[in-house]
Amino acid sequence: MTVAVVATTTLHLADLVIPEHLHRDLRRAEDFIKLAVLASHQLTSNAPALNGLRTGIYLGTSFGPMECNFSVLNDLVMAEPISPTLFSHSVFNAASGYIARICKIYGPSLTLTSYGWPFFVALQAAWQAIHAHNLDHALVLQVETYSALLNDARTAMLASPAPSWPAGATAWLLGKNGACHIDHIQVEEKPCSPEARLTRHETHQKIEEHHPMAAAEELTTLIASDNSPQNWRQDAAYGRVELRFSRGRDT
Repeated sequence: MTVAVVATTTLHLADLVIPEHLHRDLRRAEDFIKLAVLASHQLTSNAPALNGLRTGIYLGTSFGPMECNFSVLNDLVMAEPISPTLFSHSVFNAASGYIARICKIYGPSLTLTSYGWPFFVALQAAWQAIHAHNLDHALVLQVETYSALLNDARTAMLASPAPSWPAGATAWLLGKNGACHIDHIQVEEKPCSPEARLTRHETHQKIEEHHPMAAAEELTTLIASDNSPQNWRQDAAYGRVELRFSRGRDT
């Protein structure tokens, strides 16, 4: 079974613009949900008609809606009333619920957490579902928003000023037809020191600033420019990722 990359997108929170027709749906959503929904909406609105029952959502993240989590915990510690909306949005898979409702996707929905390779863990699960004929399409996302506390912890642990990681989302729409075929994917994760997960030193990275979405963003850029490599491997202290691509006729 062919599994192809149908479309890709990358969003950064600093550049986020909510379309007018989504204002009502997202008026109470926090940043993690907004990024997830807008990335998914971009892919599904520009794609051929999808069968919602045969399309899945696979969302990977390292830290989830982190600031929202701390807001809920702060109210809890201070014995303040906790907003039901705020609490529900602090749950990691709330974003998938928003995506399913707004983008009309009714297939399986899986939210995965990984400090090492969140995008590629989600990609592997989606690839397997399509390859096994369980789905026709799948949305694969990594969404990260971080927090000031995380940045302070990185600075303290690394014993040097640590630039803030850029919040954002990277998303792929997978299907059975497309010019870029994913022929193989293998993800391995292994234990490592906390410092390794905070420095994020990975091979193939072409940018000075290392962050949890850097590998997914780099590969997305290559695919979007029709420059996907035949073999792509990323190594780090926390494991490795291997993908094999081929070019085919986009049908």
